[in-house]
Amino acid sequence: MKFFRWLFGSTNSLQAQLGEPEWERLENGGSTRIYKEREIRVSKFGDGWRYWISVIDGKPNSFFSGAYSTEVAARYEALAEIDGLPIMHSMSSKWFSINRKSELESLITQKSQYLRELTARLAMAENLRDLKHIRYKLGRQLKQASLCAPEYRRLRLDSCVIAEAERTTEAFKAMATQVDTRISEIKSVGAT
Repeated sequence: MKFFRWLFGSTNSLQAQLGEPEWERLENGGSTRIYKEREIRVSKFGDGWRYWISVIDGKPNSFFSGAYSTEVAARYEALAEIDGLPIMHSMSSKWFSINRKSELESLITQKSQYLRELTARLAMAENLRDLKHIRYKLGRQLKQASLCAPEYRRLRLDSCVIAEAERTTEAFKAMATQVDTRISEIKSVGAT
């Protein structure tokens, strides 16, 4: 039902959300908007337009898109990216999507290595400060994963690579739970 409302239009459709009232004009000629706790910025990039999405929490987790031929197309794709909807416009730069695909595959491989490093650090962590530092790093990894996950399928990454990314994300979640448990244990011992 939600798909049909989106497809045929309603006041909540992406098409209606592209209107000017909710988008603010930037000094550089682009536009910005807050949508589902994320900031979207659309700006001129070379011969096209691209969007930038960041989580609103003051941390530097962000995502840059490829170039689109119009500002409206970039706006639409930014909203679709957050909502997990399919691509409706093609990027004006094929090089960007190929480069981004290899960049994401490399990032997923690096995350597996980073998971092993954090596991080793967790085994050696003895005090609250070390555990909080590990928890902070895990939180950043999980936010980055939530921003990149829809892009994996959009860029048609290999299913084995996507599965590896999902396994790594689940391992980060399990480790975060483990760290939270150890933090609460240390706090409860300190309170008694």
